[in-house]
Formats: sequence, structure tokens, C-alpha cells
Amino acid sequence: MLGEIERIVSFGIRRPGYDEGLRTEQYLLERFNKLGLSDTRLEPVPVNYWKPVMSRLSIGDAARDIPCFAVPYTSWTANDGEQADAVYVGNGPDEAFKSADVTGRIVVADMQFGELNAAHLKAGSMFIHDPGNTIPDGPLHCANWLIPNFRAYYESWRLNASGFIGLLGEMPIDGCDLYVPYDGFLKKTPAVWVGREHAEAVRSAAVRSEPFHFTSTGKGCTVDSHNVVGILPGRTDEFILLTCHHDAPFGSAVEDASGLSVLLALAEAFARSKEPLERGLVFLASSGHFHGGIGCRKFVDKHRG
Repeated sequence: MLGEIERIVSFGIRRPGYDEGLRTEQYLLERFNKLGLSDTRLEPVPVNYWKPVMSRLSIGDAARDIPCFAVPYTSWTANDGEQADAVYVGNGPDEAFKSADVTGRIVVADMQFGELNAAHLKAGSMFIHDPGNTIPDGPLHCANWLIPNFRAYYESWRLNASGFIGLLGEMPIDGCDLYVPYDGFLKKTPAVWVGREHAEAVRSAAVRSEPFHFTSTGKGCTVDSHNVVGILPGRTDEFILLTCHHDAPFGSAVEDASGLSVLLALAEAFARSKEPLERGLVFLASSGHFHGGIGCRKFVDKHRG
């Protein structure tokens, strides 16, 4: 299984529609065939191919460069970027937007994250196996894929801001590489994330209305990614679906080459088993988890009923 993880990670960044993701699909199809699954196939899933080329933020007349990362599925600036004054709106309450003129300016906001709470997870669970009572009921960790105040971005878009900078001050680690939100929805206003280690510098510069030079360029089009499907038939016409997504925000061993290694290990174990299956098994390596879960939705639409 570790070998499978290493192989999948070796393809590189597997974002929806990327060449690295398409090569991963072909590899998984070959693995399904080699394991002896039947009716193996690639089912097209259209996605918005979105690939940043350059993200740059500089502040003030001295042009201090601040590391930044393009917010997924946001639009691009012109090649020479946007030069404008910045306006700071805190965490983006309505009052801040009412009192500030953001039109044509670069909005700077402090982003907030959700919380992964064990008590909530337990309340929604079918069963819990924790004989040592090792899982506390409180917060487990920062759920940084949930940004409850991302509406500040949409408000900036609505009010025709020229750009948006989200400060990741609540992140548990330094760095600006955050592939969130991953809904696949194309957004009009260019935007970047700035890591917590630079948040105060950017915030202070925005409060002082220093000039910002903000560049976010890239490529975009619609392409077909694919769900990868293989089947082990059973005695009846009932099937159990086993699935994991194959796309990823980065090289991403955990999210989710590890899940794919489990899917392949299960396929191999059941394919080798001498015990006849009562129900058939459908193995699905789905596309577009990082495109609003489009792969699973397309699979359900195609095979409903």
C-alpha cells in the first residue's frame, strides 16, 4: 500500500483536469484491469481547468514582496497586475463594507475557520468504537477547509473591488498554500491568500492605505476529467459501492493517495478471493472532489435507478 501511495504521489499535483490527474486516471484504469475487475472504464466528468502561473503581492513604494497563493477558481488579473489602494474590512461584517468604499480597491480581510468538534461528530455517528475513551468531546483541530466568513469575498466581488486578499491568521502553521474553497465555481474577482506570518504586515499596510501591487495570472478552460470504474460481479443484481477520489490539491499523499491505496487493496483482496460474492462490488475512483464533488454527483446522475 505504501508503494501505491508513492506511485500516485509521483504523478505530481492532481488537481481537476491537470495532466498529472489524467495520468493518474490512466494508471488506476490499468491497475483495475491488472487486478481482474470487469467492465473497467473511464466516464467523462467535465471540470473547470484552473491553473495559476504567477501570484505576486508587493506593498508600498519600496515594493516589499509578500508570499501569496491564488484562491482557487478566482479570476486572473492583467499580466502587469492591479495597482490600487487597499482597504481593510476586518473579518468582513456588513458594517465594514457599508462604511468603506471598496470599489476599484483591493480588499484585505481576516479569514476565520471552522472547527472539527468531536461531540458533533459523535452525535451524527451510527456507532462509536472508542473503548479507551480517547476521543475528547471538544475541538479536535482547526477545520481550515471551512471558511464561514468567505462571504467577505463575495461582497467584495459584488461591490466591484479590484482584488481580494485573505489573511490566514488563524492557520495553525505558517504558509499561504491553501486550496480552499474547492467548489469548482469560477469567481470574477482576483484573490490570494497570505500566510499568518505575514498577516500583520499586510493588515497594517492596508490600514495605512499603502499602495498595493497585486498580480494573479494563470490559465483556464473546460476539460474532461474522468471517473475510473471497475466491477466485481456477485450472485445478485445488488451492488456495494467502494469509492475514493483521485484528484488532489497538491502531491497529497494523505488527501487522498492513501485512500486510493485502500481502494486498490480491497479490489485486489476481493478479486483474489475464492469465496463467491453475494453482492457485486463497484470500485469507483472519482474525479472532482476538489471541484465541488462533481465526480460523485455525475456518477449518481449517470447510474441512478
